[in-house]
Amino acid sequence: GVGLKPEVLAVGVGVLTAGQTSTPAGAVYSATGYLTIQGTSFSAPIAAGILANLKSMRPGLRAAEYRSLLAVSYTHLT
Repeated sequence: GVGLKPEVLAVGVGVLTAGQTSTPAGAVYSATGYLTIQGTSFSAPIAAGILANLKSMRPGLRAAEYRSLLAVSYTHLT
């Protein structure tokens, strides 16, 4: 093995997200306005949003400090 381990994981399965309600033939249409979707294309923006919130609450930290905050501030899901 390489010896690498992920320090931060983001959900990519069962992501509840907003959908559009105006075009029934659209790819992300939902009559209720909400969808449950899978994929890393949804988890990456969630992780970026969490980091943006951290940066707004704790401006001026170094990148390693933000990484540390992300790595220790979690909810264990298993």
